Amino acid sequence: MMKRRADRRNRTLLPLLLALLLAIGGFGRGIVPDAWADGEAEAATEDSTRPEAVFHVSTVDELLEAIGPDRIIQLEDGEYNLTQAGSYGDLSAGEYWHWVDSYDGYQLVIRNVAGLWLEGSDVQRCSIVTEPRYANVLAADSCDDLHFSNFTAGHTPGEGYCSGGVLDFYSCSRVRIQNCDLYGCGTYGITATESFSVIASNTAIHDCTYGAIETFRCQDVRFVDGIIRHCGFSKEHEDDGWYAFDLLHAQSCTGFAVLNTEISGNVTQTLIHSDYTQGFLIAGCSVHDNTIGQYDWGGVFFVCGQPVMVSGTEYDNNQVSGPFFHADADIPTAAVPIVDENGASLEQAGVEAMMRVPFNVESYAPPVSETAYSEEHLPMAEGMTVSHVTTADEFLAAIGNNSVIYVDASLIDFSTASNYGGTGSVYYYWMDVYDGPGLVIQGVRNLQIIGQGKDKTILQATPRYADVLNFDSCTGISICDLTAGHLREAPGSCAGDVFEFSGCWDVEILNCGLFGCGVNGIGASNCSDFIIRDTEIYECSEYGANLWNCGHFIFQDCCIHDCYTNGLMLTGTDHILWNFQQVNDGMFEPAGENVTTTRYGLKRPL
Repeated sequence: MMKRRADRRNRTLLPLLLALLLAIGGFGRGIVPDAWADGEAEAATEDSTRPEAVFHVSTVDELLEAIGPDRIIQLEDGEYNLTQAGSYGDLSAGEYWHWVDSYDGYQLVIRNVAGLWLEGSDVQRCSIVTEPRYANVLAADSCDDLHFSNFTAGHTPGEGYCSGGVLDFYSCSRVRIQNCDLYGCGTYGITATESFSVIASNTAIHDCTYGAIETFRCQDVRFVDGIIRHCGFSKEHEDDGWYAFDLLHAQSCTGFAVLNTEISGNVTQTLIHSDYTQGFLIAGCSVHDNTIGQYDWGGVFFVCGQPVMVSGTEYDNNQVSGPFFHADADIPTAAVPIVDENGASLEQAGVEAMMRVPFNVESYAPPVSETAYSEEHLPMAEGMTVSHVTTADEFLAAIGNNSVIYVDASLIDFSTASNYGGTGSVYYYWMDVYDGPGLVIQGVRNLQIIGQGKDKTILQATPRYADVLNFDSCTGISICDLTAGHLREAPGSCAGDVFEFSGCWDVEILNCGLFGCGVNGIGASNCSDFIIRDTEIYECSEYGANLWNCGHFIFQDCCIHDCYTNGLMLTGTDHILWNFQQVNDGMFEPAGENVTTTRYGLKRPL
């Protein structure tokens, strides 16, 4: 879902390269304090009700059979090894769960469930484990009101490093994790993507290889009254040369808080990594005896976009090889990396002098995304919702089904949005692409974007690795009478396209100008039924359009010039027409264009 630094992208390959370096034995599993071991799960949260139906289970097959909505599953003492389930690997086994191939085995995914409470008997006597190193132990997809409590979860002892985490949530809401022990060799204890209100309390994360918590495009993630210890690995294993990546990482989130937590004995490149996250808070914590930074990236704080707030947190006896504040000329970092509870800038000395003061958890109010989806942006029952916009914020707020967006400004730079890189809405999100976030519009039906005219309205991206506009799984898209491209004054070549489409159909691009330094003017994969008419594509570093596995594209009265190759690159395509001429797979470069000079000193058809 994201592009990251080249030396950090291929994380799934690292376990294969490092498998022979360490045989991972069973990690200590009694790290959750004794006071938590007999804790009862709370009867209800502030926004959910404890179900009445109760299922008692004692085997892994009984556990799987019991998964469903509006119920409590109570686990008796014992180990529940998912790999030993009778249905293991049967891809169509359950109604509310399924197995997913994870390279070296299968991963259990709970899906489309609301109101499921999974309660262990005791964190020290009840565990859920899996054997494949590439599988998450428990994953949930499109679930609501999930409660996990009073059990241990991790991978079984075995050779090699893991590529799967412990708990993974995708597109879930109202997740509660209480009194749990999450251990490695899992990559992360908790990962979450596009999820809302994920709260872990009285929980330990330890001995995970990549870090403790990693979240993408989430709202309201909290880790409260917990322990994060010995991730990446502990100092006892330091001689193997393995460091975690980011111990705590939140990318494009709104509301990420670690409260009243002990963070100790971790060996990690970066302790706190915030990518354009609004409301990243570390409060009431003890950060001690960690080893931080080793290679050419990393530090105690690596912050892009909004600053991280640190309050009442003790920082003691940490060994830091890299910088306290990460700095990289290629990656934009926040001008003010961290602030205190009053919003005042904090320097390294201020952090090191801070005393631990317990945070009043009940007083915490998670921030809300300023431009998130709301009912006022719902389309009207009949016709289309019409919006006239002049700013990036107004443009983002207007994105939705059955919508017309008139751009009444001469320029909209998406990096000027108030939630740039933060949480988006149900219709868009920000994708981190190395040098800054890019806008992705997703799942939209019937959206028109209309400018004041080509060269009179410009849609602009500042990051060179971002697409100017990226459309994912959209239908009925119309873009007309505008120009789009990357900021001309920014240095370096581009790695992003101007318009990028994935899994889209019924799209028209009319009377537009698409200019570089975008790699391609139009990039498309798994798309069909496009009309591109009266459109000029120029200054791109590769092709005018690059189509993969696409069909039924019509280019009419278009011009491609001053690109590295003034044509189309087609792979696995069908029924592609250029001015009513059938074009086959491979490189196609139109010939015989008449040209003149534009105001940019470029060329266009007469």
